[in-house]
Amino acid sequence: MIKANTLSTLYLIIISIALCLPTSVFATEMSVAPKQPSKDDIAYLKQDAPVFEMTIPELRAKFNQQNPLLSLNEYKIITNHDIAIPLVRAATRITPYLYSSAILERGSEKIKSLQLTLIHTPDSPELEKRNREITTQYIITLVAQFDSSITPEQIQEALNLFAFKNQTSDYISHDVGAIRYIVAHEGEQLTTFAIEPIKLSLNSKIVSAIP
Repeated sequence: MIKANTLSTLYLIIISIALCLPTSVFATEMSVAPKQPSKDDIAYLKQDAPVFEMTIPELRAKFNQQNPLLSLNEYKIITNHDIAIPLVRAATRITPYLYSSAILERGSEKIKSLQLTLIHTPDSPELEKRNREITTQYIITLVAQFDSSITPEQIQEALNLFAFKNQTSDYISHDVGAIRYIVAHEGEQLTTFAIEPIKLSLNSKIVSAIP
């Protein structure tokens, strides 16, 4: 388990590495696509999509207790009157340039997808750098919330994904254990980093926080 004081040390080491990584540093399992998937291909919309055994209130309580220098404010439900849709959306603002949203299972409100969205400021390099540093801190902390056994090397894989950008890919995904990390770019304006559970086969030997 990665404790709060260990995470603080990891911030100093990993952030300095992540902000200057060459885009060639990736695991071979990374999947790159020229565009975002269609509605039919989005994992959390599928009928048998897995969930994390955690609700947003549980995530916030654990996150805020372990990370006094960071915080997750209350998530507001985005109203959808179509009860046939088996999910609920919620969102919160972290800073004026960083937001978090969640896709929840209707009824249980367990998390199906947790997302961070960074609004870029290309006209202000110093502000852009600062916002990326803040986003990186939240990524490091959130991935540890969903997988308490995650290693520094696996955290680095998630940060490599967030740092990756080229001219042909808008959607990148990478599986680490029982968790999938996704990065979606919307032009030069927005970058979204998502954390989602993977549905494991019955003979899988992967140990994770997902029962």
